[in-house]
Amino acid sequence: MGQYPSDELKNLLLPVLGAGYLMMRASDPAKSAINEKDVIATIGSLEEARELFPCSTIRDLADGFKALADGKLQYDRGEVTFVEEPGRLVQNVQWQSRVVDAIASSAEAKQYRYLVAFAAEKAACANKEGGYKGPGGQTLTEAENKVLTQLKSGMAIK
Repeated sequence: MGQYPSDELKNLLLPVLGAGYLMMRASDPAKSAINEKDVIATIGSLEEARELFPCSTIRDLADGFKALADGKLQYDRGEVTFVEEPGRLVQNVQWQSRVVDAIASSAEAKQYRYLVAFAAEKAACANKEGGYKGPGGQTLTEAENKVLTQLKSGMAIK
């Protein structure tokens, strides 16, 4: 992986990493094995995709994608629960920050790079000019736009 500005990458990836979590909640909770193809199919079939990816709500999303990547999904009464350690829910922001770093640099994330690239386009809020806005709806910086372009082409995670 090349060198990217960490703040720009984190700002862009936080909502992106939540794609797996949101899609899991929208799909069949009885399904035990979830793969990238299933998630992509679900993303593509949701008419309310933009409502599921509001850039201003990024809390609890990063741990969702990490859990999806690690296969750490628990279903209970139709809800998806993510567990880092037995009995411990992963919800703190510091851990989310570590997740972003891990996903961006981990070899085990390689198989998910196309899902991340696909989710990047779906998760970023489109603006009227045809570009994208980042978390909070602010205009993306030049560096953030560069990272988004690389994510969309599947280059940011190798």
